Amino acid sequence: MKMKKKMILLVSLLLLTAAVLGGMPQDAWADTQSKEYVVDDAGLFTDKEKEQLTVVSDQWGSPTYTADLAPLLCDMIETEKYGVYHATNEGITNWAAFAAVIMKEADLPCKIIPITSDQYPTKAVRPHNSRLSKRSLDEAGFRRLPDWHDALRRYIGAIAGK
Repeated sequence: MKMKKKMILLVSLLLLTAAVLGGMPQDAWADTQSKEYVVDDAGLFTDKEKEQLTVVSDQWGSPTYTADLAPLLCDMIETEKYGVYHATNEGITNWAAFAAVIMKEADLPCKIIPITSDQYPTKAVRPHNSRLSKRSLDEAGFRRLPDWHDALRRYIGAIAGK
């Protein structure tokens, strides 16, 4: 009796991303006016009455909007292009600059005070450079995500009901 050998091939898709914005539960906004709150990079709510915030300016990366990331993930799943990918919206920024753009786009008067990581100690050590190479996306023929400025405008528009 001949035995047939079955080979099981395990395939995987690993996607690394960073600084995700979007995907907040709708009820998180239920008791607020659309521009009273803005989600900052740490996922905290910032009251519009706050006059200033201190935000680190020596940590660099690229924000990622869930509404841009989800279609890319669907495209990846539908292909047989398995592997390790990095996906964030295009462009880079530091957290202080990102916070300043959030305040401007949301038309909030809060002033952003840039500080160094040393001035904002945390239990978790944060990298100064969390930019990700998109080379694997390009090589597999996947489209890159739009610029983070555009993504942020669309996100703020979505939560403001525009």
